[in-house]
Order: sequence, then C-alpha cells, then structure tokens
Amino acid sequence: MGEEAIGRSAPRYGHPPACRARAEREEMTFATHPERQFMQYLRGAGWIKARLLPPSTLVESLLRKGWIEQQRQGPTNEVYFRLTEKGLEAKKSPVPTGRAGLNAKK
Repeated sequence: MGEEAIGRSAPRYGHPPACRARAEREEMTFATHPERQFMQYLRGAGWIKARLLPPSTLVESLLRKGWIEQQRQGPTNEVYFRLTEKGLEAKKSPVPTGRAGLNAKK
C-alpha cells in the first residue's frame, strides 16, 4: 500500500527548516551562552594576552562577526584581543527564546 492510500504525504525536503532560513536571512545580533562566557573575560579589561584567555574555538567566529578584535604587540609580536562595541551590544542583547507567543498576557 502506498502512502497515498493511507492519507499521508511524503516528507518535503526542498525547503530548509524555518530557523535555518531565518538565520540565513538575518545576521544574528545576540551572543550564545559560550560566546557570552568568552566575551566576559574581555569585558572592561582593554587588550588581553591571548595566552591568558581560556582555550576556545570561538575566537575565529567572534573575529568574523566583529565582536572582538585582534592585535599583535610587543617585541615578540604577541597576540592580544579586546571586546568591541559591537561585541558588547551583542553580549548585552537578550537571547530570543522562540516562546514570545506563549508568554503573552491575555
């Protein structure tokens, strides 16, 4: 018996899920929890030596988003990072929960 006989339609794979489509359309302006944790080390501290920060795979992503900046300083050309204004705004912005309709007052 085919799926047509049961009354079910075949799954659609032609369209991305709504969350992925939304992420592709608009730039994410809030920081995830791991990003917020990493940026907390940089907040209000100016330039911080990279070797003093916790090991993380987030650095490239944060640099690409413009939330942190990198500079080489000193005679050994050591890497330093600092939080940018854009990063501070992303850190302060609320994380959307996707439940806006559930918490609305009637």
